[in-house]
Amino acid sequence: MTKKEQSPPLDGPTSRGTAAPNLVAPAAQPRAEAPNLAPEGGQTSRGTAAPNLAASAAQPRAEAPNLAPEGGQTSIAPATLREMFHTLPPEEFKELARRQEIAEWRRINRFCGCCGAEMRRHENPEERAMVCPSCGYVAYPKITPAVIVLVTKGDSILLQRNSHYHVPYWSLVAGFVDPGENFEEAVRREIREEASIEVRDIRYFGSQCWPFPSNMMVGFRAEYASGDLRPDGEEVMESGWFTRETLPPIPRPRSLARALIDAWLAQ
Repeated sequence: MTKKEQSPPLDGPTSRGTAAPNLVAPAAQPRAEAPNLAPEGGQTSRGTAAPNLAASAAQPRAEAPNLAPEGGQTSIAPATLREMFHTLPPEEFKELARRQEIAEWRRINRFCGCCGAEMRRHENPEERAMVCPSCGYVAYPKITPAVIVLVTKGDSILLQRNSHYHVPYWSLVAGFVDPGENFEEAVRREIREEASIEVRDIRYFGSQCWPFPSNMMVGFRAEYASGDLRPDGEEVMESGWFTRETLPPIPRPRSLARALIDAWLAQ
């Protein structure tokens, strides 16, 4: 995944004293200190041995900031928005995220990317677009799609620890969709690049708006097909196959990676 900085950390770790999982680390790479994997979530429970779910202690309810109307330029600080991901009720955060994405889109489209002239709002108020009065270029809101996938191998799932993050927990393979790719091709490529394995039976799971700043996460499940697990040693520092009883620290609830993991736990 080449734009990891757009999926900032939101979650904290937990610890577990269980049997060691089957980990794979690049031979020439020293162990990275406390990387941070993008938060992903959903919440379920099981009657089996308790997995190591990241802490989700109750937090005081945050108040939604007084964001400018949809047409305004005002936006909120990224760190504040990240914190509100976990503290605001989901519907309130969804509306806040929508307004934040629109505000950010207007901010970066103040001037035409073709000729440099100052952009204006479309004359039709129902048309969400910025128009260049000089060359006629029209800019619409841009959404960047990214895939995230839970790979299973028997009773285990693939988790990895990423070098770009600062919180010591593990999450799923994820990456941005390249031009010309469909989602399934992006899934195969990202897994091949980050874990050096091939997968089969790719199945759609769900999606989630990820406003950091304007991504759309699209979730999948897949089955291991072939290859020896090997992290790339650049973005991914460690990879491993984990059972329900040997889960490492994983993301807190409410994001898509956690929802994928929880659905597997509930099987």
